Amino acid sequence: MAQRPRGGWFEYSPEGVEAVRHGSLRWWWRTHGRQGGFRYNDLNLAGWAAVLLPGAVGGLAAGRLWGAPVWLTTIAGMVVSWVLALVVDRWQGARRPVTIEVSDLGLATVDRLVAELRQEGVTVTVRQWNPPAEPDGQAAPPARCALRTTGRFRRRVLAAVEAERQRRHGS
Repeated sequence: MAQRPRGGWFEYSPEGVEAVRHGSLRWWWRTHGRQGGFRYNDLNLAGWAAVLLPGAVGGLAAGRLWGAPVWLTTIAGMVVSWVLALVVDRWQGARRPVTIEVSDLGLATVDRLVAELRQEGVTVTVRQWNPPAEPDGQAAPPARCALRTTGRFRRRVLAAVEAERQRRHGS
């Protein structure tokens, strides 16, 4: 199975939050349906064979053993193995690190936000860095910071960041 890059940057955008909240079937098909429901793993032909073949073989064996229609047990076995692969994919996604850029909020606001999130039981850390100074002697750009969490808490952290930005910008 080819995997998407782990732990890369997740650029925050209000459109992304709306897409996360949008629960229509059309949105799901457009974002996940073409990949067979997998969010974090891209399967090529060999990957699909690795997912479906064990279920097909198990279904075939069960059909022969129980005297049931082989075509039906083979399809059922493939569906079961696909659902198990989706469960593993979601489990991996919940453990995957996610980073959300929040430099526009300011460090004091970010620290307060992190304290609130931690009180709710959300695992979140702050990462900050100073960009290098300009080579021509100009002042260095302002310090940047980001929140790092896991996929399990991604929606909660994004909602808190969006609420803080709305409060800050008065929208």
